[in-house]
Amino acid sequence: MAAEKVVVSGIVKGGVVVPQGEILLPEGAYVEIVFPFTHVSPELQSEFDAWNRAGDKAWRMIDEWEKEGQA
Repeated sequence: MAAEKVVVSGIVKGGVVVPQGEILLPEGAYVEIVFPFTHVSPELQSEFDAWNRAGDKAWRMIDEWEKEGQA
């Protein structure tokens, strides 16, 4: 059974996506961010590509660093 998707608009403030409207997202919720831009700068695309190459192992390491206060 596929999970339903809810679209929540937001804006970036201080490098953090802030949801707009009355939606309350639970702490730790997994979200996907989709940019409506038709053009992304080469620098930003390079950063996106690097994040996309990060595997599950890298994400687990980042999560552990955050728990340990190293990130």
